[in-house]
Amino acid sequence: MKKKIFNKLGMIVVAIIVLSFVFTGLFTGLVNYGYNDDKFYTIGDYDISLLEVDRYRTRVAQMFKEENKSIEEINSEVEKIIHHRYAVLNEMNNKDVEVSDNEIYKALTENENFLKEGGFSKELYFDFLKFYNISAKKFEESIKEEIILRKYFDSLEYNTKINEEDFSFIDKLDNPTMVEVIKKDESGKVEQFTLEEFYNEYSNINKEEYELNKDYLNSEYNMSYKYYKDENFYNKKKNEYRTILINNYLNKELEKLEKKYPLIKH
Repeated sequence: MKKKIFNKLGMIVVAIIVLSFVFTGLFTGLVNYGYNDDKFYTIGDYDISLLEVDRYRTRVAQMFKEENKSIEEINSEVEKIIHHRYAVLNEMNNKDVEVSDNEIYKALTENENFLKEGGFSKELYFDFLKFYNISAKKFEESIKEEIILRKYFDSLEYNTKINEEDFSFIDKLDNPTMVEVIKKDESGKVEQFTLEEFYNEYSNINKEEYELNKDYLNSEYNMSYKYYKDENFYNKKKNEYRTILINNYLNKELEKLEKKYPLIKH
């Protein structure tokens, strides 16, 4: 079964972050207590409120917390994400992409935030809506948008033109030697390393020095080892390169949509 492009790209492109917002925290971090809900941006047929912008800002700040981004950088990322999100939604709406009630119901009832004892909990769902002061209709509209976005990104895989010739250089790459290190202690633990990691981790010397002293080092570190080739090396490299090609295609498509559906500030 072919994997969806949503799973392949993950967070390589900042625009794809939008896909995780509805289900992992778009509505967390900010409760609506008399907050200004006037429109802040307009993108095509969508008006985006200051409240929504701040929800994105809260989420993005959390995601980039370890990178120590400035407020200006966070705001720039937020604006880019919002622009991409609603440009895509406009485009998909103009193509009359439909989302069924069953699709929305499935996404809602499988949301891990609302699962209890292996099943969907209405209590958890309504507590969530009450705490964040969001109507069920508004939240389920956001789920519909999420599904539309997923359909867009999934479609990229089929629209990206990739020929087998694009991968010819990969077959010429050297398959790196792997080493399986077997510790001879009571645990019998087995660890796998690349050859480079193996030298750095266990001997802290270069390959030549290790080969000259390997009997001593094996005894010193109480282990045995064996070399082998990584059988999945070429497939992994092809998948990585395929992701890069799709990612490049995505960037070009988003640039077109940015121009087609400009972001207007109010």
